[in-house]
This record gives sequence, structure tokens and C-alpha cells, in this order.
Amino acid sequence: MNSLQERINIAKYAITISNILVLKILKPDKRISFIFKLRIIMLIITLKLP
Repeated sequence: MNSLQERINIAKYAITISNILVLKILKPDKRISFIFKLRIIMLIITLKLP
């Protein structure tokens, strides 16, 4: 049970870090789609972890 919560927390941290990087690097028009794609990728990774 705990492992799923841990995975969710890891994904949240990864998304937060990536959001900060995106805000500093990319222009506003590219930001939204990039974050959206990244969140989907993080979700897939989180669900596929053993």
C-alpha cells in the first residue's frame, strides 16, 4: 500500500522540479504544453514502476 503512495510522491516531486526548470528556461507559450506532456510521462513512469 505504501509503495503506491511513495510513487505518487516521487512523481509529484519530479513534476514540481520540472515545472521550476520549465518556468526558468522556456517561454510562456511553450511552457503549458511542455508541462502537460511531462506530467503524462511522469504518470506513466509512476504506474510502470515495479
